[in-house]
This record gives sequence, C-alpha cells and structure tokens, in this order.
Amino acid sequence: MSEMDEALKEFLIECQENLSRVDLELLELEKSTDPELVKSIFRVMHTIKGSAGFLGLSKLEKLTHAGENLLSKIRDGQFKANQQITTTLLQVVDAIRLILASLEKDGSEGNISNDSLVENLHILAEGGSI
Repeated sequence: MSEMDEALKEFLIECQENLSRVDLELLELEKSTDPELVKSIFRVMHTIKGSAGFLGLSKLEKLTHAGENLLSKIRDGQFKANQQITTTLLQVVDAIRLILASLEKDGSEGNISNDSLVENLHILAEGGSI
C-alpha cells in the first residue's frame, strides 16, 4: 500500500468519526447558542477541507470550504444558525459521506454534483435565504 493510499485510508476513518459527532452537534446547534458547538463543527469542516486539499480531492475541498465559510460567519456572530442553515449543513454532511463512500469504493470522488449545495451555502453565508 502506497503512502497516499494509507493517508487516504486514515482520512476516511477520521472523517467518519468526526461526521458522526457533527451530526449530533448540528441538531443541537439549532437549539443552542453555545459558541463551543459552532467552533467544534467549524474545526471538523476545516480539517476535512485541509486534508482534502492535501489529498487533491477538489470536489470535497470546494464543498467543505463553502461550509466552513458559513460556519465562520456564525462563529463570528454575524448571524445565528436557524433551521434553514442547519438543514443545509446536514445536507453538506450527507454529501461528504457520499464522496467518502465513493472514495472508499473506487478511489474517486464520484460523479454527483454538489454545485447547487455549494451555491446555497454561499447564499446563506451572505445572509440570504434559499
């Protein structure tokens, strides 16, 4: 097994563990104003984005970058998470899982487009509504 294969395998394991926690944190985020909750979710998104960039996973990097951008605005107090934001971020987690499943299966990021989800994240990050 090459170093890159080993790095990808470790990345997949770490992502699955982190995403399970993020699911629960996102459900809590809608009801809570705890800044640590936002920071925790942001860190996971940031870590996945950085690792995706390192591994050359551009689709995953683009998706997590848009999610991270929205979370940073919530973290910085520009606005609070609402049902629309939480639902969209849960969709991001689902999309990440699909990419990870594809990577595990055949080493590719798959052929599902996340462009509309990324666009929705940008709209929400600008304070808009989708």
